Amino acid sequence: MLKQLLIIILIISSQEFVRCYTIFPARYWIVIENDLSSSDLDVDCKNANLMLNLGTQHVSKKSDFNYTLVSSFFKNDLILCYLTWSINHEKQVQISAFQNSRSFINHECGGRHCFWKVDDGGIYLYNIKHKTYNKWGDWPRK
Repeated sequence: MLKQLLIIILIISSQEFVRCYTIFPARYWIVIENDLSSSDLDVDCKNANLMLNLGTQHVSKKSDFNYTLVSSFFKNDLILCYLTWSINHEKQVQISAFQNSRSFINHECGGRHCFWKVDDGGIYLYNIKHKTYNKWGDWPRK
Protein backbone atom coordinates (compact mmCIF):
# COMPACT_ATOMS: atom_id res chain seq x y z
CA MET A 1 0.00 0.00 0.00
CA LEU A 2 2.80 2.43 0.90
CA LYS A 3 4.61 1.64 -2.35
CA GLN A 4 1.45 2.37 -4.39
CA LEU A 5 0.91 5.66 -2.55
CA LEU A 6 4.51 6.69 -3.21
CA ILE A 7 4.15 5.90 -6.92
CA ILE A 8 0.95 7.97 -7.15
CA ILE A 9 2.64 10.92 -5.43
CA LEU A 10 5.62 10.74 -7.78
CA ILE A 11 3.40 10.59 -10.87
CA ILE A 12 1.29 13.54 -9.74
CA SER A 13 4.30 15.64 -8.78
CA SER A 14 5.94 15.11 -12.16
CA GLN A 15 2.96 16.39 -14.14
CA GLU A 16 3.01 19.85 -15.68
CA PHE A 17 -0.45 20.62 -14.29
CA VAL A 18 1.05 20.96 -10.81
CA ARG A 19 1.29 24.72 -11.17
CA CYS A 20 2.77 26.01 -7.94
CA TYR A 21 5.50 25.28 -5.45
CA THR A 22 6.23 21.65 -4.67
CA ILE A 23 8.91 19.94 -2.64
CA PHE A 24 9.33 17.42 -5.44
CA PRO A 25 11.51 18.11 -8.50
CA ALA A 26 9.60 20.39 -10.86
CA ARG A 27 10.17 22.41 -14.01
CA TYR A 28 10.12 26.21 -13.84
CA TRP A 29 10.41 28.85 -16.56
CA ILE A 30 11.98 32.30 -16.44
CA VAL A 31 11.25 34.79 -19.22
CA ILE A 32 12.70 38.31 -19.37
CA GLU A 33 11.11 40.46 -22.08
CA ASN A 34 12.82 43.54 -23.49
CA ASP A 35 10.21 46.24 -23.91
CA LEU A 36 12.69 49.14 -23.89
CA SER A 37 11.81 51.89 -26.35
CA SER A 38 15.06 52.04 -28.28
CA SER A 39 17.75 49.73 -27.03
CA ASP A 40 18.99 46.21 -26.57
CA LEU A 41 19.05 44.69 -23.11
CA ASP A 42 21.97 42.67 -21.79
CA VAL A 43 20.91 39.84 -19.48
CA ASP A 44 23.58 38.04 -17.45
CA CYS A 45 22.14 35.27 -15.24
CA LYS A 46 23.78 32.99 -12.72
CA ASN A 47 22.57 30.21 -10.48
CA ALA A 48 23.97 31.54 -7.23
CA ASN A 49 23.91 28.19 -5.41
CA LEU A 50 25.45 26.09 -8.17
CA MET A 51 27.93 28.72 -9.33
CA LEU A 52 26.52 28.20 -12.83
CA ASN A 53 26.91 31.17 -15.17
CA LEU A 54 24.40 31.23 -18.03
CA GLY A 55 26.43 33.89 -19.85
CA THR A 56 25.47 37.32 -21.12
CA GLN A 57 22.61 37.35 -23.60
CA HIS A 58 21.95 40.35 -25.84
CA VAL A 59 18.18 40.69 -26.07
CA SER A 60 16.96 42.94 -28.87
CA LYS A 61 13.92 45.18 -28.59
CA LYS A 62 10.62 43.25 -28.38
CA SER A 63 12.48 39.95 -27.88
CA ASP A 64 13.02 37.87 -24.76
CA PHE A 65 15.48 35.71 -22.88
CA ASN A 66 14.12 32.47 -21.49
CA TYR A 67 15.52 29.78 -19.28
CA THR A 68 14.05 26.52 -18.01
CA LEU A 69 15.26 24.83 -14.86
CA VAL A 70 14.34 21.73 -12.95
CA SER A 71 14.41 22.12 -9.20
CA SER A 72 15.83 19.49 -6.94
CA PHE A 73 14.67 18.22 -3.58
CA PHE A 74 18.14 18.86 -2.17
CA LYS A 75 18.93 22.36 -3.41
CA ASN A 76 17.47 25.81 -3.13
CA ASP A 77 17.81 27.40 -6.56
CA LEU A 78 18.42 31.13 -6.73
CA ILE A 79 18.78 32.65 -10.20
CA LEU A 80 20.29 36.15 -10.12
CA CYS A 81 20.21 38.24 -13.27
CA TYR A 82 22.03 41.46 -14.00
CA LEU A 83 20.05 43.58 -16.44
CA THR A 84 22.00 46.24 -18.31
CA TRP A 85 20.31 48.90 -20.39
CA SER A 86 22.67 49.03 -23.33
CA ILE A 87 22.70 52.82 -23.72
CA ASN A 88 26.36 53.35 -22.77
CA HIS A 89 26.02 50.51 -20.22
CA GLU A 90 25.19 53.14 -17.64
CA LYS A 91 22.10 51.56 -16.10
CA GLN A 92 22.32 48.17 -14.43
CA VAL A 93 20.10 46.44 -11.90
CA GLN A 94 20.19 43.00 -10.28
CA ILE A 95 17.04 40.93 -9.87
CA SER A 96 16.35 37.61 -8.21
CA ALA A 97 14.69 36.19 -11.32
CA PHE A 98 13.82 32.94 -9.55
CA GLN A 99 13.87 31.62 -5.99
CA ASN A 100 12.84 28.07 -5.19
CA SER A 101 10.63 29.11 -2.30
CA ARG A 102 6.92 28.77 -1.66
CA SER A 103 6.53 32.53 -1.15
CA PHE A 104 8.26 33.55 -4.39
CA ILE A 105 6.64 30.93 -6.62
CA ASN A 106 3.11 31.16 -5.25
CA HIS A 107 2.88 34.87 -4.42
CA GLU A 108 5.36 36.69 -6.65
CA CYS A 109 5.18 34.69 -9.90
CA GLY A 110 1.82 33.14 -9.14
CA GLY A 111 2.90 29.82 -10.65
CA ARG A 112 5.77 28.04 -12.33
CA HIS A 113 6.32 30.68 -15.01
CA CYS A 114 8.14 33.84 -13.93
CA PHE A 115 7.53 36.49 -16.59
CA TRP A 116 9.63 39.63 -16.25
CA LYS A 117 9.17 42.72 -18.40
CA VAL A 118 11.75 45.48 -18.70
CA ASP A 119 10.84 48.91 -20.07
CA ASP A 120 12.01 52.50 -19.78
CA GLY A 121 9.96 52.96 -16.60
CA GLY A 122 11.36 50.00 -14.67
CA ILE A 123 11.29 46.27 -14.11
CA TYR A 124 8.04 44.34 -13.66
CA LEU A 125 7.11 40.80 -12.62
CA TYR A 126 3.87 39.29 -13.92
CA ASN A 127 1.67 37.51 -11.40
CA ILE A 128 -0.16 34.75 -13.23
CA LYS A 129 -2.87 34.26 -10.58
CA HIS A 130 -3.83 37.94 -10.54
CA LYS A 131 -3.04 38.60 -14.23
CA THR A 132 -1.14 41.77 -13.41
CA TYR A 133 2.37 43.14 -13.77
CA ASN A 134 3.74 44.36 -10.45
CA LYS A 135 6.53 46.89 -10.48
CA TRP A 136 9.61 45.31 -8.97
CA GLY A 137 11.95 48.26 -9.25
CA ASP A 138 13.28 51.26 -11.11
CA TRP A 139 16.38 51.81 -13.18
CA PRO A 140 19.06 53.62 -11.18
CA ARG A 141 19.35 57.32 -11.88
CA LYS A 142 22.53 58.60 -13.52
